[in-house]
Order: sequence, then structure tokens, then C-alpha cells
Amino acid sequence: MFKRLALLIAIFVCFGLGVYFTYFHRPPTADILAANLAMHGGGGGGGGGNLPPGEEDDDSPTGRSLRVWKRWVKENGYVSIGKLFNKCNGTDKIMIGTVIMLPDEVNGGVTSRTYLNVTLRKYVRSFLLSYFY
Repeated sequence: MFKRLALLIAIFVCFGLGVYFTYFHRPPTADILAANLAMHGGGGGGGGGNLPPGEEDDDSPTGRSLRVWKRWVKENGYVSIGKLFNKCNGTDKIMIGTVIMLPDEVNGGVTSRTYLNVTLRKYVRSFLLSYFY
């Protein structure tokens, strides 16, 4: 009886450790940020990386928006993990924002933050738009 109980407890402990190491155990935050910086083509000291060939001297709105956002990410030392564009299809889409990865100071680990820069056609008086008035 004791051997069966010990075996049952050992199985549950191994199962619990397996779930922990599979889903909850993670490397340190600095390692996660460094891996994402390398994965997304970042150079030294900041996120963003290099522009694809031909976009360094591209003076179109598309090229300018990419350069501005990549420079902003690099200057602030962020790790960019996504881009926001004004439309989905076409070659003339303009980058209007970026998603960055930050260390989560409250809960530990990492979190993401989205930065967006747009010009609205209407004057916004408060955080509640006219839909709610």
C-alpha cells in the first residue's frame, strides 16, 4: 500500500514539475529582451535594426515613415516586436506605429506597449469621442 501511495505521489510531483517547466519557467527578462532584439534584426544598443535594401534612400512617405519609427525605437533603446500600418495591402502603406517589448516591473517578466502616431480629422475635446455624446 505504501509503495502505491509513494508511486502515486511521485507521478503527481513529476506531472506538476513538467507543467511548470513547460509553461511557467522562463529565462531572465534580460535574456528574453536580448533574444527578441537579435531575432528582429536589431543592432547594438536598441531595437529596430537596419532597413531593407533600397529603403535607406527611399524618400516616399512609406520610406520616411519606416526610417522615423526605426530611429525612434533605436534612440529610446526599445525592442520592437511589431509594426502598425495605415492599411493592410499595397506598397504605399505608411507605418503609423510600433509595438515594443518592455520589462514588466510590477509582475515580472515582459509586457508589450503600443505606440501610435496619427492625425485625426476632428478636434478631440476629451478621451470620450463624439460617439459617446
